[in-house]
Amino acid sequence: MPTVAGDAAGQSAASGNAARENAASGNAARENARSAVSAQVLRRWQALDPLLPAPRAPAGCGADLIVAGAGPDPAAIGTCEHWEGAPGSLDLTWGAARRFQLTAWPASPDVAAGLDRLLSSWREHLTGLPGAHGDDTAAVITWPSRDIDGVATLLRHGLAPLAVIAARPAGRRAVRAARPGARRPTSAAADPGRAAVEPGRAAGDPGCAAAGPGRAAVEPGRAAVDPGRAAGDPGRAAAGPGRTAAADPGRAAADPGRAAGDPGRAAAGPGRDTDRARQDLRIRRAMPADIDAVVRLGMEVIRFDAHFGGVTERPDTADALNRQAAGMLAEPDAWIWLAERGGTPVGMLYAERPESASWIAPMVRLSPVAYLELMVVLPGERGRGVSAALTERFHRESDAAGVAVTLLHYAQLNPLSAPFWSQQGYRPLWLIWEARPAAALR
Repeated sequence: MPTVAGDAAGQSAASGNAARENAASGNAARENARSAVSAQVLRRWQALDPLLPAPRAPAGCGADLIVAGAGPDPAAIGTCEHWEGAPGSLDLTWGAARRFQLTAWPASPDVAAGLDRLLSSWREHLTGLPGAHGDDTAAVITWPSRDIDGVATLLRHGLAPLAVIAARPAGRRAVRAARPGARRPTSAAADPGRAAVEPGRAAGDPGCAAAGPGRAAVEPGRAAVDPGRAAGDPGRAAAGPGRTAAADPGRAAADPGRAAGDPGRAAAGPGRDTDRARQDLRIRRAMPADIDAVVRLGMEVIRFDAHFGGVTERPDTADALNRQAAGMLAEPDAWIWLAERGGTPVGMLYAERPESASWIAPMVRLSPVAYLELMVVLPGERGRGVSAALTERFHRESDAAGVAVTLLHYAQLNPLSAPFWSQQGYRPLWLIWEARPAAALR
């Protein structure tokens, strides 16, 4: 005959089994719902932009951000990630010290309504987090640039578009600004990044600009510079114009005469003055002995970008940049180039090979992916073709190395960035929206 203790043990085991079965059933239901919404998002993204990747949900913080729909499938699903920068990390320069990143999947057809309810649910989640109320925090969402249905909703919830992730598929030609009165080729595509105007004189004519060695070598070991480099880390791929934002051309301080459309300066861009200026310009690969110049020019980027709200120079930013740059320069044939005039560095381009850019690779469908991290030209040299020469040098090497697409960030509010990078073959892929501090999310 069973004892009382035996009965209790049997009941406890049965109860435990039932709880496990219920949990498994709940997990299966959530996965089915996620799969259904993911399939809708995939179809929508493919129709919007062929460069967008298949939706991939990060692990997240465990918050159950599921918005019920009218039918069996949810109206929206979200995943929230929490990121906090390590002391001394360069990633702290590119955004808030603590970031809450939402991956948002609103279902079709009413994207705006699903996103609205999802953002409200996310706000309630953040309200209950003690770490979301500090000044140095941000609520961040990365949204496809061509998905206009969510824009009004994002603005209404207190988010602002601070940065762009732009993409250049391999082989896309640079566009050279036309001289005043010059006749434009009728074959120019509507997308200026795809038009091949004056193909023989594309920005960065190698006859004038390419003075560095032409070898493309593997750069091992660079990926371990920072723990925040993991794929999908909100501290990297979606943290304002930061981390990746360092690729801003206008922070890249790119040729305001050629990029900003100023007719007085643009006339000199593709004309004789610029051609003469580039005759004594040397583009060469940076070496370990150039560390001081690389850091000095990199800090110019950071200080310029701080004007646009996404980047913060912190007390240890220069030291962090020095450590990262030194690690890159220690490798053979690093993708860092200096532009020199009379032996003096006047510009720099700093890029990551695919093995170091895995943290941002999930943001685009093509592979392998390179990342243009920093570019800068000193003020007295802007408008003389230096930025275009540096970019052309990098593109020749990345294309030859088999890179399928190059990504970069630039600040949305930088007036020089979009025109310049469009001329170099880049176009917006994602917009990074932020509310700072995170508690400002409405």
